Order: sequence, then structure tokens, then C-alpha cells
Amino acid sequence: MSAIRVLFLVVLVWSAVPPAAAAQTAGTITGIVEDASGAVLPGVAVTARSPATGLTRSVVTGAEGRFVLPSLAPGPYDLRAELAGFKPQERRGLDVPVAATLNLTITLQVGDLAITDVVSGSVPV
Repeated sequence: MSAIRVLFLVVLVWSAVPPAAAAQTAGTITGIVEDASGAVLPGVAVTARSPATGLTRSVVTGAEGRFVLPSLAPGPYDLRAELAGFKPQERRGLDVPVAATLNLTITLQVGDLAITDVVSGSVPV
């Protein structure tokens, strides 16, 4: 095969690969948040932070307790999940892989409940 034909085939194959597929390196953190009994927890704020870049991305779990943090640059991340009435859960140094998904199950423990007494009324004279 001549050098021109080889070059033509290389250019043809290279142009057939979509740019998005060739450059896709972002990773994803996905998972489910549940309580100690295994019941899913909707409305949990889940935040991923890259210590290297300072990038922070936050989502809230849906009705099924699931969350997805897409398009994260590969590398280490710290993850925090919090919901009122539960102790926040932190995971440090999670390694987000290149063009792959890190799947987690996060369990929140019931936190300390603060009780506030509110007294209203008038004082007799």
C-alpha cells in the first residue's frame, strides 16, 4: 500500500471518531444515601470538593435517595453528606477515576436533637 493511501486511511479513521469521545476523561461519583436501618433518605445535600483545584459540586438526593455528581476532573475528592437530624458523613480522599464511575453507599446516623423551649404569654402585674 502506498504512503498516500495509508495517510488517507489514518485521516479517515481519525475524522470518524467524535471529538467528545476522544476527549472524554471526566469521572462521576454516584450513589445512594440511607439511614442505619437501610431506608433511603431523600433531600440529603451531597457535596464533592477537590482539594487540588478547590472545585465544589453539590446535589440533593432524590426520592429514591440517589445522587449523581457528573463531569468531575479525575483525582481525589472529599465528599460530605448532610441532612437535618442526622450526623454529617464525610469521606476524604475518594479517587475519581478517568472516564469511569465511582459508586458509593453512604449511611447517615441519627444525630443529637436539640430541644428548644419557647415560652410566650404575659406576666400578671
